[in-house]
Amino acid sequence: GQALPLYAGPCTITTAGSVIDGRRVTCATLTIRTTGVVIRNSFLDGVDVTNAGAAGSTFTITDTTVRNGARDQCLCIGTHDFIARRVEVIGGNRSMYCASSCVIEDSWLHGQQLQGAQHGSGLREEQYTQATHNAITCDFPLADDQTSLGCSAALTGYPDFAPIHHNTIRRNLFLASPMASFCVYGGATSGKPY
Repeated sequence: GQALPLYAGPCTITTAGSVIDGRRVTCATLTIRTTGVVIRNSFLDGVDVTNAGAAGSTFTITDTTVRNGARDQCLCIGTHDFIARRVEVIGGNRSMYCASSCVIEDSWLHGQQLQGAQHGSGLREEQYTQATHNAITCDFPLADDQTSLGCSAALTGYPDFAPIHHNTIRRNLFLASPMASFCVYGGATSGKPY
């Protein structure tokens, strides 16, 4: 119920050790291009947080809510070398995407918003994901067999960009969704490059 001051910093963070604390962030994309960025006690309203394409970049997000509507390829939080603790992610077509080396704990991933022919998921993993004690679902309420729009699974591993391996998923609650194709999908998809 507390109104948070608006974040006035840059939407592309290049200063190592930058901290966003107790702010409402409205950047369409918060791009991390450095190490040790901290986001805490904040509300990210319509924000995609990503360090994709920035090798060596790292960030930690804690005690924060990330909310998105339907967006084109929203990671919401991703893609590598990040820690997410006590984070609620609502919306987007996937709540979190770990390409490599992520720790996700005590978080709630739900409320996906899909459009077009998107496949939704709560958490998409590739390599070295550690997900512990989270509540994860993909609960978009519709499925369209004509366009393939709909939820694939609460947890997905698609071998599009890398082999799926060395992931540890423990003590998580996978919430039921009548529209999801699977609860967990490990990644053995024929026709994919890996």
